[in-house]
Amino acid sequence: MRQTALRVGILAALTSAAAPAVNARPDGRHDVLVAFEFKGSLLGYDVGMLSALMPHLDSDKIGTTIFSGSSSGAVLTAFFACNGLSPASIQKAEQMLPAFNPKVVGEDDPTKIVKVLTGLDPAKDVRVLDNVLALATSNGTCVPAHPFAIVASNDENLRDTVPGTMRPALTKSLNFATMDVIDNATQRILGKGCTYFTNASGAAYLTKVPAERRLCDIRLVETGQDLLLAVRASVAEPTYFKAVVEPNPGAFIEREPPVGRRYQGGQP
Repeated sequence: MRQTALRVGILAALTSAAAPAVNARPDGRHDVLVAFEFKGSLLGYDVGMLSALMPHLDSDKIGTTIFSGSSSGAVLTAFFACNGLSPASIQKAEQMLPAFNPKVVGEDDPTKIVKVLTGLDPAKDVRVLDNVLALATSNGTCVPAHPFAIVASNDENLRDTVPGTMRPALTKSLNFATMDVIDNATQRILGKGCTYFTNASGAAYLTKVPAERRLCDIRLVETGQDLLLAVRASVAEPTYFKAVVEPNPGAFIEREPPVGRRYQGGQP
């Protein structure tokens, strides 16, 4: 599900009748969406794909390039939203890849399965990745010029475990058609299961989707630290990293500021 909300949210803005002006470019150019899916530490696949694709792209026919991603794909989303898509930026991304490896991510932890099965949470602070994320976000100073969206799950709505354990409590349900989280006992909607982190130009696309059809909340990224937060929030997958707390609830648009917002990776 990690990319479903992301793709539907942006692609609906690009293609739906609700947003006819998006594709109606008088210069004949087409907007392009580049989506980076989750794949743990194997980001080299995406960078290799882009490297192979670049010689076949006609830059004269490309209008706006929009970048999207979730989980580890958020690292590349932030990087290319900051650096654009070019042979030079792809080469720069290749140099970043060795720092994002299984040991840093925690994919090689032989004790994890035992901890999970016994109800212990093996998660660590996501800031252990900051040396890598600094490369993707220009040390937390980049304010992306390109439109982008990074998706993160809303942990305070989705978390449904027995307190103090990782055992499921089964008190909530997720409607995948709307991404609403529902209280099983009362059938009350608790809120959305995910958040789009995006800049002003990305929000211009996302808000073309009517609010009642939009799958995730929208959180504006206006500073380099906002971008760093977005990547941390999306890569902080359960059992790998602890939840990331939202420091600025007022940054959300078209909704009341959420109370106690926490993010737990890119998979609602």
